[in-house]
Amino acid sequence: MPAEAFVISILDEDLNEIELVYCVDQGKRYPSQRIPRERGLSGYVIASGNSLIIYDLAKEGSPYALVHFGESACVHSILAAPMRLGDKIFGLMSAQSYQANTHSAEDSNLLEILAAYAAIALDNSRLFTQMQTSNRELGIAYEEMIEGWSRALEMRDKETKGHSDRVTRLSLRLASAMGMPEEDIVHFRRGVLLHDIGKMAIPDSILLKPSSLTEDEWIFMRQHPSYAYQMLGDIPFIRKSLDVPYCHHEKWDGSGYPRGLKGKEIPLGARIFAVVDVWDALIYDRPYRPGWLPDVVRAYIVAQSGSYFDPRVVAEFISILDTDQFT
Repeated sequence: MPAEAFVISILDEDLNEIELVYCVDQGKRYPSQRIPRERGLSGYVIASGNSLIIYDLAKEGSPYALVHFGESACVHSILAAPMRLGDKIFGLMSAQSYQANTHSAEDSNLLEILAAYAAIALDNSRLFTQMQTSNRELGIAYEEMIEGWSRALEMRDKETKGHSDRVTRLSLRLASAMGMPEEDIVHFRRGVLLHDIGKMAIPDSILLKPSSLTEDEWIFMRQHPSYAYQMLGDIPFIRKSLDVPYCHHEKWDGSGYPRGLKGKEIPLGARIFAVVDVWDALIYDRPYRPGWLPDVVRAYIVAQSGSYFDPRVVAEFISILDTDQFT
């Protein structure tokens, strides 16, 4: 349609202002500006919710003062239409000309159609933003809940204090080095934090025993991966994180528990975490034994490559140890 100038304004209800977000005059884009909600053409149309056509501003006059931008203030012909969806008004579109009697009723109808499409797009954008915010807030709540569960277990099992934080940092480093995709690392991290959640079902008499466990007690303790699966398996957002809590005691040669998985039957996340978990468990003091020296633990992990551990994971872990010292 004929127009030397074109404006799109958006209502900002939080600040009770209108932002002229798109201002073009004779093909040149001008900076956006903010005005009070009741001011100018935008304020008039947004407040009334009605379209407007002025054939000759000099003759017809106006109940509002135009907000000027561009090279000339000599606008004569004006079209304006609210961007409306139901009772919700998002802003307006306005086409303006330096010539009088430029626009027709057909032009006004066309602008109303464009404004209606724009309102739908803006509403979709608003809903999408709200959904993203809700999902982000829900994700934060999930993470805080998982970290809370992890801390609750550490408070119960005093000998593992700080264990979850340490193994999480090193496990993520190793997973990244192993090329685990970013989307999988999110679930992997949750699994690491929850790796011993099944121990919540283990009686204190066994979990907190200050001496070595009997064989019968070990049979009970070895059920904690299965308890983890029973506790979390029906929770949708955690289901993809169960590889570590359920499988981190499986062994590469098939001699692990609870299912006796072998080789690559064991999920990669569980194979990665198994190495890190053993490293941290052996290097720190326990009530029934002192911690091992780092070089001794390193030698043990290398010796168990191909039986307890995935050889490829062990090689990458040793490479990390050669680069950084983790204690």
